[in-house]
Amino acid sequence: MPSFPSPVVRSIGGLTDGSGRTLVIAGPPLSGKSEILAEVRAELAARPVRLIELRGTYRDRTTPYATFASVEDHAPVATPDEAGPLDPALAPAVPVGLGDVDPVPELGVPPFLVGPIDDAPRSRRSRADRGQSVFFGPSRRRGEAMVDAGEYYHDLVKGFRDDATSSAAILVEDGTLVDAESRDVLLYLSERTRWRPLLVVLVLDTSLPAFSAWEERLLGRGDVDWVRIPQSKHDPREAHRLKDNFDTIPDATRRVLVYTALMGGSVSEVSLGRATRLNFRTLAEALQPAVQANLVRIGDGKVSIPHAAWVGLLPDLVPENERREMQREIADALAALNPEPDLKRRIELAEHYYAAAPDPTALRYLLETAEISERLAAFDAAELALGKALTCLPSLPSPERHGAEAELRLFHARTLVFTGRVADAEHELQEGISTALNEGVPVERLEEWVELLLPALRAAGPRPSLVTELTELADRCHDAGAIAAEVMLEVALSEFAVDRNHRDRARVEADRALRVAKTLGAGPVQGLALLSMGTVLAEGTPQERALGQRFFASSRSMLAASRRFGLEQIAEELRLRILEHRKDPKEAIAGHERAIPVAQRLRAGPVELYHHLDVASLSLDLLPGGLAKASKSVRRARELTETLHLLPPSLGLLREWLLEGRIAAAEERLDVARDRWSALVDRPGPVLYPRLRSEALIRLALLEFADHRPDDAKAHLERLQGDELRESIPRGWLRSSEGLAAAADDSRHGAGPLPQESRGR
Repeated sequence: MPSFPSPVVRSIGGLTDGSGRTLVIAGPPLSGKSEILAEVRAELAARPVRLIELRGTYRDRTTPYATFASVEDHAPVATPDEAGPLDPALAPAVPVGLGDVDPVPELGVPPFLVGPIDDAPRSRRSRADRGQSVFFGPSRRRGEAMVDAGEYYHDLVKGFRDDATSSAAILVEDGTLVDAESRDVLLYLSERTRWRPLLVVLVLDTSLPAFSAWEERLLGRGDVDWVRIPQSKHDPREAHRLKDNFDTIPDATRRVLVYTALMGGSVSEVSLGRATRLNFRTLAEALQPAVQANLVRIGDGKVSIPHAAWVGLLPDLVPENERREMQREIADALAALNPEPDLKRRIELAEHYYAAAPDPTALRYLLETAEISERLAAFDAAELALGKALTCLPSLPSPERHGAEAELRLFHARTLVFTGRVADAEHELQEGISTALNEGVPVERLEEWVELLLPALRAAGPRPSLVTELTELADRCHDAGAIAAEVMLEVALSEFAVDRNHRDRARVEADRALRVAKTLGAGPVQGLALLSMGTVLAEGTPQERALGQRFFASSRSMLAASRRFGLEQIAEELRLRILEHRKDPKEAIAGHERAIPVAQRLRAGPVELYHHLDVASLSLDLLPGGLAKASKSVRRARELTETLHLLPPSLGLLREWLLEGRIAAAEERLDVARDRWSALVDRPGPVLYPRLRSEALIRLALLEFADHRPDDAKAHLERLQGDELRESIPRGWLRSSEGLAAAADDSRHGAGPLPQESRGR
């Protein structure tokens, strides 16, 4: 993939994982928005993604925003003057246009696919020369009814269900030239992308009044990725005029003017004087020719460049070596003025030092920026800083370089998981541990770094490629004598197997971790291995459950004594989740609620997520009137999944989908409940969580029986007949068609606790 920023990579990569996003590319005219869209289009065209392109145009004063151009199956986009008739071969399996028009029977195209062909602009070229695309004229007069958004969405979902490998991307080239009704349809779709492999890409012109209507609806949504372009590209004519004026002022004035531009174009006289090493009188004298030439303004203690375009053009008017030295002098001045800088100032210092040279000083500030950004859950900013920090490694002395590289790569892997770039994280994980093992980094340091990775690994979920990677790395750690790191990786593999209902595999991994950990003696790593085995035994025979409780007690005492708070929180979360106190739900919920503020103080977002999910599940299952508490917990869980940028097959994300469906069913929003549970059932790829899918199918059957749709209910139950799904259903769950039909009326449309066998008798 090209060197896209994290928001773009996350949006495109989500389609592969069966989850979508909304990507917004916003900027003024001539800022390069179309170039980014072209790169995104090319990347999507190289993947098995159905492209749906819509373009708003200004045609006349009576129908200002109601025209769309639609292209399907990677067909080339034709301009209005090049458009020809719709080729039947391009008629898609899912609708691709918007508008309330008559159908085209001979093509079998849905009524809302095309606009009146008679209104399309006529081309002066022959039909043989026209591209295989169509420009649809005004689909309706302004203010008329739009296509039903729900119907359009369900047609898309049906296409995904018919072809489990399919995904789609809707590209809107001129979003601010789209009428209000079409905007509402696109926003309706964008609010549902996270549950389906559907990407909505919106290009918005920030100079148009219509931008505020989009921003109002999109800003603050955690499932929307923004690429903001602050200013237009430089006009060569403007650069030429600026250089002419720049050449007429004295050298000292030029230098101060460039300093002002490098410091952002608006800077206090104090900071500018410190950077240029001029006192106030000398600084004012140096700036006077620039003021007279209208190249700079002075007022309210600030020096400002009047035109934003000049801020980017002025630094190019001095040689690169001189510009780099200026960047270093600016950074030194700002560091002296701010001995304990805040995050904003640290970012500024890191940028100036990095622009001066990718050296150890730049590395220091980039690392500080990344660490603080990560603690504030600004993972995109942290990842960007770490990407730059990696380029500073060659400047370190050889004895320090390898350890720093291993630590940086594992830190980078952690942030990549939480930017939704798990494939890149796997690569950095492999590179980081390999560097540590090959270059003889002390095993204690490797242990510390791998421990910090555990929450990220749990959040990523058991992707087949990640499981393979962790298995190979665990073997390499064993061969290199990095026993503690090996135990942690084995524990992660064991938990993945438990989540996937592969109990035998989980026992093998946990047993290996425990046997190896015994060689380390009592301590936090052995406590973690005991915890892993206790988790495996928690659903075994009564004797195994009793032994598992002893393992839990021992692991908690070892972890508490070590003051390894991160591991201790994981242990408490697993203890409460696996050993659910079914006979006393209030005690179990209270345990989770006590742990939530601790996880928040430690900024352990993945751990906090599981606590909220368990509070919601226990409240719906065991508390009379627990809907309000469950709804509050699920809202917070959704905030966390969006903040952590989790993608399927993250267990936390998929459990949140399941619970959103339960709450919707309890509130009798049946279409929403169907959509959430169907999103789990229709997930492409291998069945990584058979128990979760089985539960979703049973709840769908209960919903349909309660909604008097027995045929749909039985169709869902038929999908439970596969060995893996049938074996994943816990003992006691009711699964017969007759029993579920009888229990449906009491199930709150599938929102309540799953009925047990005794209820069906």
